[in-house]
Amino acid sequence: MKKIKSLLCVFFLLISCIAFGQKKVEVTERNTTMSLGARSGYSVTFEDMDKKELKSRFEDFVEQYGKKVSLDEVTKTEYIVNDVIVTSISEQPIDIYLLFEETNSGTVITGFFDTGDMFISSATQPQKYSEAENFMRRFAWRVEKIKIQERLNITQKLLDRKQDEKQDLERRKQTLEEDIVDCTKTIENAKNDIQQNEKDQEGKKTEIADQQKSLNDINDELKAYENY
Repeated sequence: MKKIKSLLCVFFLLISCIAFGQKKVEVTERNTTMSLGARSGYSVTFEDMDKKELKSRFEDFVEQYGKKVSLDEVTKTEYIVNDVIVTSISEQPIDIYLLFEETNSGTVITGFFDTGDMFISSATQPQKYSEAENFMRRFAWRVEKIKIQERLNITQKLLDRKQDEKQDLERRKQTLEEDIVDCTKTIENAKNDIQQNEKDQEGKKTEIADQQKSLNDINDELKAYENY
């Protein structure tokens, strides 16, 4: 039984890792035409993102390699970053060309890695090919991380707003409860005032009766002198 429970725990742990793990990124090596002719590059598709946004994301991404950059335009769809040191690819500076192809569903970026004497490809430099591929994959993950962070920020703001709204409701409830207490006190005071008023009326009736008797007595006394 303990063994079955252990296996179930491992199973659910694996499911959780799969459910919340990194997004699978397809990096495709392809030979395509860029400004220097046909070269091997590494393509990644970014859904629902345009060239302008991805350029900014790439500039931020490259800063981790110790280089603050602004992509230099080669053509309207091609840009270059000069002299970047990506140690997993080369200890020496390399040039990275980026080709942007915008579609209705997003943008395809193809990265070309120039080591100075040749462009990296699985055929010419198989030992560096996987690192060039991983570079593009890491960039895609960085973009995905930023998108998730933006979603998180939006969700956090919505949560904060709902919490503020809840606090407003709590304050309103407290005010209403205080109003009820005040109204209850007012009603209770009014009831007491009514009781006192009724007592005062009874007392006033007695006073009126006494005063009426006095008036009658004086009238009777006055009648004794009506002929004078």
